[in-house]
Amino acid sequence: MSKLLTTSKYLGFSINTKYQLKQSNMKEIYLSLAHARDTIDRPMALRYTIGLDNNHSFDINKLTRKIKSLFKDGYSFIYSFEYAEQQKGLHLEMILVVDQNKHNPLTVFNLLRKVLFNLDGVTINIEQDYKKVSFNFHERKEEYLLDVGGSKVGHNLKDEAQFADCMYRASYLSKQNDKALVQYKKTFGTTTG
Repeated sequence: MSKLLTTSKYLGFSINTKYQLKQSNMKEIYLSLAHARDTIDRPMALRYTIGLDNNHSFDINKLTRKIKSLFKDGYSFIYSFEYAEQQKGLHLEMILVVDQNKHNPLTVFNLLRKVLFNLDGVTINIEQDYKKVSFNFHERKEEYLLDVGGSKVGHNLKDEAQFADCMYRASYLSKQNDKALVQYKKTFGTTTG
């Protein structure tokens, strides 16, 4: 059995206590965000959700290879598969950290959307004769912006308060809830480059 966190903090950072959080996942999240903070000139953490076909045909390794090739100048990638019966079905929650000096957040979204169109297992919806990939960008909530400042598009990891806020937001990806129907061998992971 995986060791779960039983406190409201991890390494002094507040975490989301609404869910059961896996301690080893929080360690990987911290290391991934710290890597970005320490090696990327202007690290911006961006949050996304990808809708997936419920047949488990999506290959995370293909997405990881694409991210690695697109962001050779440095990145951190954190992902978590979930299955929410009442809402989205099978989906991938993710945070991608890139250098904002080199990559505009809107450009990153458009690049990822193009990549996802070409990957098996990603939900494609047809709306008014247009194909749309099931891919959502999550802005930071207004309440967090008022508390710690920064941009609604993502977290500047060089700013201590925003780094701490990102740790809280990323802790959601460490949750163990909504994993029972996920058939992937590995439901959580990180990679850096």
